[in-house]
Amino acid sequence: MATDQFLSSIFPADEDEGSLASSRTELNFSNLQTRIIKNIVAKSELNRKQVLEPEERAVADGRIGGETVLIDISSQCGTMNTGIERMELESQSNFSSVRANVCVCKGKWMYEVFLGSKGIMQLGWATVRCRFTNEEGVGDTADSYAYDGHRVRKWNMATGKYGEEWMAGDIIGCLIDMDEGTISYSRNGHLMGAAFKDIKRGSGHAYFPAVSLSYGEVIQMNFGATPFRYPVEGFRPLQDKPDVDLMKAEQLVASFNRLLPAPDRKPNIPEPLTAKQDSLTLLTVSHIFEQLGPMMMEPTCPYIVETYFLPMLLDSCNAEAPFDVQPGIKRILEMIWVCLEDFEIQPLMDSLIWALVKSYWHGPVNPDYIKQLKLLIVALSLMRHDQTCKLWMSGPLFNKFPFLLHIRPPDDKGIKSAFPQVWWEGIQDSPSQPPPTSTTVSTPDAPDSIEEATGAVEHDETSTPMMLVDEQRESYLNSCMLIKGRVTVLEGLQVEMCKILMQMDESNSKRDPRPTRIILSEKLRKILKDLHIASSSLQPVQACSGPVMTCFLHRLIKAFRYHWDLWAKETPGAVGVEDVYLPHNVFYEESVSYFDLARVGGILSHLKKTHRDDLKTARASPVSRLGNLSFLENTNTPSSSSSMSATSTENMALDKSLIEILDSIILMYNTSVHRQLSKVHGVTETMREHSKALNDTIKKINRCPPDRTDVLHELERAKAVFTKEATEVARHMGWVKSVIFSQEKQEDLHWLLRVVLRTIKKSYSAGKLYVFLPEFYIENGIYLFQALWNYFLPLTRNSSTEGFEETLSEMASFLATSLCDEKIVNPDVCDTIIQGVATFVCYPQTLNAIETINTNVKEQLMRCLMSAYDKRTWVHTTWILVRFWRGDGFGFRHATSPDLIPFGISDQAGTIRAFTQRPCPSKVYQQLMRALCLDQETLSNNFLNGVLNQLNWAFSEFVGILQEIQQATARLDGQLPETRQLRTCGICFDLTVGLLRVLEMVCSIVPEVFTDFSRPSAELTLTRLFQAVIQILNRVTASYKLFETLSRLHATDIERQDRYAVLAAVAGVLVTLLHRAPEQSKKKTVAKLLDEPSFQLESVAFLAGNPGTDINGAHSSTPMFSFEKFKEVSEDECKEIDALLQYLSEEHTLVKMKKQESIDAEAICTICYAWPQNVTFDPCGHSSCKPCITRHLMNSKDCFFCKEPVVKIKENNPPISDNDEDTTDQ
Repeated sequence: MATDQFLSSIFPADEDEGSLASSRTELNFSNLQTRIIKNIVAKSELNRKQVLEPEERAVADGRIGGETVLIDISSQCGTMNTGIERMELESQSNFSSVRANVCVCKGKWMYEVFLGSKGIMQLGWATVRCRFTNEEGVGDTADSYAYDGHRVRKWNMATGKYGEEWMAGDIIGCLIDMDEGTISYSRNGHLMGAAFKDIKRGSGHAYFPAVSLSYGEVIQMNFGATPFRYPVEGFRPLQDKPDVDLMKAEQLVASFNRLLPAPDRKPNIPEPLTAKQDSLTLLTVSHIFEQLGPMMMEPTCPYIVETYFLPMLLDSCNAEAPFDVQPGIKRILEMIWVCLEDFEIQPLMDSLIWALVKSYWHGPVNPDYIKQLKLLIVALSLMRHDQTCKLWMSGPLFNKFPFLLHIRPPDDKGIKSAFPQVWWEGIQDSPSQPPPTSTTVSTPDAPDSIEEATGAVEHDETSTPMMLVDEQRESYLNSCMLIKGRVTVLEGLQVEMCKILMQMDESNSKRDPRPTRIILSEKLRKILKDLHIASSSLQPVQACSGPVMTCFLHRLIKAFRYHWDLWAKETPGAVGVEDVYLPHNVFYEESVSYFDLARVGGILSHLKKTHRDDLKTARASPVSRLGNLSFLENTNTPSSSSSMSATSTENMALDKSLIEILDSIILMYNTSVHRQLSKVHGVTETMREHSKALNDTIKKINRCPPDRTDVLHELERAKAVFTKEATEVARHMGWVKSVIFSQEKQEDLHWLLRVVLRTIKKSYSAGKLYVFLPEFYIENGIYLFQALWNYFLPLTRNSSTEGFEETLSEMASFLATSLCDEKIVNPDVCDTIIQGVATFVCYPQTLNAIETINTNVKEQLMRCLMSAYDKRTWVHTTWILVRFWRGDGFGFRHATSPDLIPFGISDQAGTIRAFTQRPCPSKVYQQLMRALCLDQETLSNNFLNGVLNQLNWAFSEFVGILQEIQQATARLDGQLPETRQLRTCGICFDLTVGLLRVLEMVCSIVPEVFTDFSRPSAELTLTRLFQAVIQILNRVTASYKLFETLSRLHATDIERQDRYAVLAAVAGVLVTLLHRAPEQSKKKTVAKLLDEPSFQLESVAFLAGNPGTDINGAHSSTPMFSFEKFKEVSEDECKEIDALLQYLSEEHTLVKMKKQESIDAEAICTICYAWPQNVTFDPCGHSSCKPCITRHLMNSKDCFFCKEPVVKIKENNPPISDNDEDTTDQ
C-alpha cells in the first residue's frame, strides 16, 4: 500500500483513471513500466500528426523543403566556419553569404539569430535566384531583404534607416508574412515594425532564410530546432516543434522532478518507506529514464533539454545560498549518470551545456542579474560533479566555457534603471576648469548573495530634477555599490568554477583520467593558439572576444592564487604566491608549447643552433634536471648575481603544473586583454570630452548678453545635447569603474605585473640563455604598467596597493636595462620599450623611480639615448630628452602650447597622453649628460652631429610641406591638403621643436661643447648650431600670416603648429649662449653669430616684439609678437631678450663699421656660397671652405663633388709656422 501511495504521488492518475479509482490496479515496480507506457507514451502517440509529403505540405502550409532545417553549404558564397549542428557560422571572407535549405511561399514564418558579435551583418530573406559575391550579400540584390543593426539600416538594393543598434549577445527575430507581403524584425523580443512592405510574391518568389557576415562576425541560427527565446504570436518556426516527444518528455520530467528535493519542495515519501527513500528513488528514476534515454538519441534532444531539463535544474537551485552545494541538482546529475548509458549521456550533456551557455550569454541583461545568478549556480553544480566536469572539459563545448565567465553590462534600459541619477567629477567645477579624467567609484565588501547586495542600498526613485549635486553624487555612488555587489556574487561563482578546474584531483574517469588542472592547461594553450593565429592575421577574433577573455583572465588569476597558496602551505621551501615567477629553463626546454611565438633573441630554430653548447650545459645542471619532474620543480635561483654561476643561491620550490597555467595567463593578457582594456578606457576619454564640452557651453551661456536671445537659444540646445550625452556616458562609466576597472581588478594586474618583472629579472640572470625568453614577457611588462597607470584609478592616490613603490623601482630598472639591451632584436619590441620609457619619464613619481636606479644603469641609459641619433629610435629618444628638460627651458613650463589656448584647440590630439602632464625636469639626467659630454668627446660629437642633422632634415621637410599647404589653400578650387600631408607636416614640426629644445638643454647644462674652442670640434659645432637656428628664425619670422592660415584650417594634425613653440626654443638657445654665458666666451660666440651669412638683426628684434622698424629705418606693418603676452614666459626672461637685442645691435653696428673685403666670385665656396675656398682635398684636388668640408666629412669620407675618398685636406693659405703646411688627416 505504501509503495502504491508513493508511486501514485510520482505518477498521478489522469481524469479518466481518477473516475475509476475503485477498480484501479495497485501500482508497484513490477507494473510501473506498463503504466508509463500506457498513460504517457501511448497517449502521446495518439497526438502524432500525419506527416505530409513535401509537395502536399508546400500547398497546405507554403513551406518547401525537408523536415530538418539546416544551413545549405552548397549555397555558400565566401568562406565560413560552421559548428554546433551546422547552426553556428563564423565568416572567414570579406563578405560571406549563405542561406537555409528551406523556403516559404505563403503563411507567417520566423527564425532567430543569436549574435556572437556586433559588426556588419545583413540578416533576412532571399530567393533562390539571388547571386551573392564577396562584395554583395543579402539585401544587395533585387529579391533579397536584410536588416543590419550595426549600421541601423535596412537593405533592398537601396538602403534606409530602420531598427535599433544591436550588441553582441542580442537575439534578432526575422519574420516574414507572405500573406500580407511584409518583412519585420525584433530585437530581444521587441518588435521594431515592418521593414519592408509589398515584397514580391507569386510564382518564383519563395524566400529562404539568408544571412551575410563581414569578416570575423559570428552568429548562431535557430530555425526551430530549439525553443524560440522570443516567439511572436501567429508566426511559425521553419522547423516543426516535436509535439509528441515534448508531451512524453513533459510528463516524464515532471515525474522525475517530483522525486527530487528543491528549495520549495520535498519528495512525498510515505512514513513506512522513509528508510528506503534512496533505493525507491533510484528504482523509480530507472523506469523514467528507460523511456527518456532513447529520446536523448533523437534529433529532438536539444529541444527537450532546453524546454524541460534546464528549467528543472534552475528550479532546483537555491539562489539564497549560491555557494552552497545544491542537493537537488546534485541528485539529478547522479541519477542521470546511474540510469543512462554513456551514448545517451553524451547528447544530453552536450545539449544541456549548450543551452546553459546560450541562456547565460544571449538576451538582454537586467541589472538584478537574478537570471545569470541561477544559471551560474547550475554551471557550478555541473563542475562540482566529477564525471560531468570531465565530459565537459574533454568535449568541444569547453571552448564555450569562457563565455560563462563573462559578465555583460545591462542594456540601455537596464543601465538607466541601475543609475537613475548620474554624477561625474567636474560636474560642479567652474566651467573654465576641465574635469578630471576619471570617475571616483567606491566599492563595498563582497556580499554573500545578490539579495544581500540588493538590500544593501535603496534608491530614491522620487528624486526631483533639482537634486543637489551632493545628493546626485551620493545616489550615483550608491548605484555603483549596488551593481558592484551584485556582480561580485557572480564573480565569486565563476572563480569557484575555475578553482575546480585547477584541482589536482585523482579521477577514475574513463574519458580522461588526467587531473582537471592538466586538461585545463592543455585547453588553455589551444585557445591561446587560436587567438594568436587570429590576431597575427589581423582577424577580428569573436569566438573568444576581448571582453570574454578579460573576465576569463581575472577569474583564472583568483583561482591560481588560491591554489598556489594551498600548495605553498603544504610544501616546505615553496615560493609564496606574492613571490612566484617562471623559471628560465621553462623557455628553452620546450616543456611548454609556445607555437611560433618569437623570442627575445629571434626565431627559436636560429637560437637553438647559435646556443647549442650553452643549452647542453644548462640541461646538465641541477636546475634543468629538477625542471623535468612532472609536478615539482626546484630551481637554484641567484639571489643577487646576474650570472648562472652565482655562488649564493637559494633552494626554491615551484609547482610546474601551476607554472604552465601562469604562463598561459600572461600570454592571454598579451593576446587580447590589453587591447580590450584600451578600448574600454575610451569611455573615460569620452566622459572627459563630454564634460568639458558641457562646461564650456555653460560658460558661454553665462557670458552671453541677455539681448542675444537667438544665440542663447542655440547655446541652450547645445547644453541639452551635451547633458544628454554626458548622462548616458556617466552611466556606462559607473559600470566600467565598478566592474572592469575596480580595485580588485587593479590588484590582479598589479600582482601579474610583479610576476612578469620577476620572471624577466630571473631570466636575465641566465646569461646568454636570456634570449630564449618569449617576447610577450617584455611587452607585457610595459603593457601591464600602462594599464595600471593610465586605465585604472591612479595608483598614486591608492595607498592600499601594497608594494607599489617597489614595483615602480623594478619597472624603472627593467625599462632602463631593456632599452640598452642589444640582445633584443625585434624592432617592434624595441619601439615598445622606448615608448614605455618615454611615458615613464613624464610623471614625477615614475621619473623619481628611474632617477634612483643603479648609477651604472643610469649612465648606460643616458649613453644609449645620446647614441640613438643614427638609429631608427631617434624620434622617441628626442621626446625622452625633451621631458628631461621640460620645465627648465625658456618659456618651457607648459603642457599645452600657449598660442593654442585662444583658439580653444586641444593639444592632446595625436600625442601621447603622458606628454600633456605638467613639467617635471630631471636634474639627475641633465648632470649625467653633462658628465658624458665632457668626458667622452667622441660620444658628444656624434650626439650633436646627429641632433643637428635631424634638425636640418625635420625643418626643411616642415617648410617644404608648409609652402605646399599654403599654396593649396590659396587656390580658388578650395581643395584642402591631404590628411597624410597634414600629418607629416605636424610630425616634422613637433620634431623641429623637440630637437631645438634638446639643443637648448645642451647649451644650458654643458655650454663648453660650443664655447670652449680648445675642444677640436667646438668651433664647427657652434657654427652649425647658429646656421640652423638663424635659418629657422628667419623662416618663422618672415611671414606672420603663415601660421594664421594653418590655425584657420583647424585640422587635427596641424593644430599644434604655432609660432610660440619654435620662437621660445630659439630664444632659449640664443639667450643661453649669448647672454648668460661668461664674458670671456661671449665675445667669441657673438662673433661667430655675426659671421653667419644668414644672420638678420630684425629676426632677433622680432623676438623682442620690435619688428616695427627694420635696419634700414623702413616701417613694417607686421603684427607685433611679444613674449610678454604669454604667462609661461617670466619677466626676467623678457628682460633677457631685450638685453640680448641691445647687445647684438651694438655688436652688429661695430661689425658694419669695419671695412669689408671683397671676395673673387671664382674663389667662393661652391657648397655654401658664403665663405672663400681655403682648403683643397687630397688626392682629388677639389676645393671648398673648411667648415663645409669638415661638416661633410663627419658623415661621409668621400669627396663632396667626385665621391673619391678624401685622404686629407690642405689649407690653401696656411699660417706661418714651423711646419711648411698644415694638414688634417682623415
